[in-house]
Amino acid sequence: MKIQSVITSIFLALALPAGAQELFYYYNGQKVPLTADPDTVLVREQEVLSSASAQVHAGSAEDEKTAAASRLAAKLKIRESDVSLQSMPGWARVKLPAASQGASTLVKTRAAAMAAVPGVSFVSPVLRKPDGSTMSPTQNILVRYRDGRDPGVVFAKLNHPALVSQEQIGQSGIWKLVTNLRDGYAVLDLANQLALHPDMLLASNDAILTMQSHFRPSDPDYPRSWGLRNTGQTVLRDGRGTATVTGTPGFDMQAENAWDITKGSSNVIVLVMDDGVDPNHPDLNLAAVADFTGTGQGGRHVNSFEGHGTMVAGCVSAKQNGLGTCGIAPGVRVASAKISITLNSNGNFNLNPSAVVAALEWGYNNGARITNSSWGTGDGSYGDPIIDDVFLRSFQAGMLHFVSSGNNALGVPHLGIPPSRTVGWPSSLPSVVAVGAASPNGRRTDFSQWGRAIHNKGVSFLAPGDGIWTTDRLGASGLSSGDYVFIPGTSFASPYAAGVAALILSVSPNLGPVEIYNRMVAGCMDMGPQGPDEEHGHGLLNAYHALGGGSNPPASGQDDHGNTIATATQIAAPSSTSARLEINSDSDFFKFTLAAPATLTLRTTGGVDTVGILYNNAGTQIADNDDVPGASDGNFRISGEFSVGTFYVEVRSFNRAGSGAYSLLVEGNVTTPPPTPTYTLA
Repeated sequence: MKIQSVITSIFLALALPAGAQELFYYYNGQKVPLTADPDTVLVREQEVLSSASAQVHAGSAEDEKTAAASRLAAKLKIRESDVSLQSMPGWARVKLPAASQGASTLVKTRAAAMAAVPGVSFVSPVLRKPDGSTMSPTQNILVRYRDGRDPGVVFAKLNHPALVSQEQIGQSGIWKLVTNLRDGYAVLDLANQLALHPDMLLASNDAILTMQSHFRPSDPDYPRSWGLRNTGQTVLRDGRGTATVTGTPGFDMQAENAWDITKGSSNVIVLVMDDGVDPNHPDLNLAAVADFTGTGQGGRHVNSFEGHGTMVAGCVSAKQNGLGTCGIAPGVRVASAKISITLNSNGNFNLNPSAVVAALEWGYNNGARITNSSWGTGDGSYGDPIIDDVFLRSFQAGMLHFVSSGNNALGVPHLGIPPSRTVGWPSSLPSVVAVGAASPNGRRTDFSQWGRAIHNKGVSFLAPGDGIWTTDRLGASGLSSGDYVFIPGTSFASPYAAGVAALILSVSPNLGPVEIYNRMVAGCMDMGPQGPDEEHGHGLLNAYHALGGGSNPPASGQDDHGNTIATATQIAAPSSTSARLEINSDSDFFKFTLAAPATLTLRTTGGVDTVGILYNNAGTQIADNDDVPGASDGNFRISGEFSVGTFYVEVRSFNRAGSGAYSLLVEGNVTTPPPTPTYTLA
């Protein structure tokens, strides 16, 4: 038998003609087109690959990896160079023989053909989304049943020969349906059918997703941490290079002032979902460590490319213990959930949606009310419906999620990644806080994604994310020669934000996620144009101001009006609304809708020197005013012709230097529709 005859018979005998199967998946109710890699598939083989993966992850490293690839190549009768062991246990990437490459729909492998190779249980295509990220279907489908449906009854009614069993992932409401199918095309097709079933709210494959960690790889040292205290020091941008950036004194999160209020409570736990952690690092303040990838290594890093989670955890809560550095909230603890396996030095990794579901539930059950996800993909347009759902429902249950906005504003030409101005997914979701990266020099970093994506969602604010000094894997396994490293990326801005939220929760443990978020945006240092803008959000996050630094923060429930466009108070036009700026850094946002064009005047009365800013429905500033011309009472006035639509008014004190009561007047003859409140984060 020729060396390629077995594999060629499998991948050629059942090759589909062009157009035989439309490749897509459902996201936000729409079909997202998929393109199959023309020369590669993923193969799941239990006997050879699972044992090899366990040994590799346990530390047997490259020798066992090479031996496993050689054994599988011999089994498939193909060249050893065409097989590479994958990071996900039990999986290998197989390059197709030249004779089976190039078909527009590639190849559809069926169970009958797979029986020709004993031990191979599943073959899956590598499917590329429009944003360049990939997914490879697995044997399982994740579903959420509609409210009021009995999962057992619905599953029995389906009576589908490919559906073997189902089990709920904890108490998450997400059910894993196990199939007996053996090729990814068939599972993708079944998942799409279930997505349209009247008893299903969501259905999607538990695919192997490829994403990016949002970093750009290439205490005695506390002065290096410019994000905590910026003295104008010059720092390395990346520990593996020589490029430096010089700071602007005072452009930081005012950590030292914040620590005079609290360094964080050990009762507050931040869930970090990443590639694991180095549990032996003496500077990490860990509450718990768990693995959701099946590697069997207890949530530790499992290969030489990993270490991202250790860097992220250090930004949150590295200890004040006389070693290395410290995090923004050194008194709080991190629950580290390993949800991904890193593939290469570029930060690409694989994860399954089911791992995110299980990790969020584990974190919630362990007391975490704040989470960090320093990963994502694309321009925010294409995500996973199951992950979207669990982020939303856990937010509604009281968890506040921080997600890095992405590092591809300039693109990465040598990796073929095009520039993306808009924030990536999942930071584009309305149920999470998108955090961009600031540089020590007082600007947004050039790589930080920022623009509004799907759901009209952009960055909420920036946090330090360039030249960040943080914990590294111990010894030779780390990026640097020591146990700490300089590193840039929105990956490290996001955990700083999560840490600030943890400080607030330490002082006010009964606050909900929106109340915590409102305090954070109210305390931001404005950057760019006056007021919130698309590139900087609300500005640089300031821990001291978020804790009410310099004056007393409003008690829970006493801040009378929302602090962002997303939490604006609905008012009528015309109307008169009583309000109060609670602290110097407070902003009040109001929202009104016009059903017909009108001439309006917006103004304040009272003893506070106010500034008024007017925004259109897209959140773009269209007018502002400080004082009524010729008056000396400090009240603003904005007058003009208004079109049909929704408008937002921000009221704040001049130079953010005052507080007190005032009234907002909207004057004119207009038609007022019923109010339409909103509940999402900006």
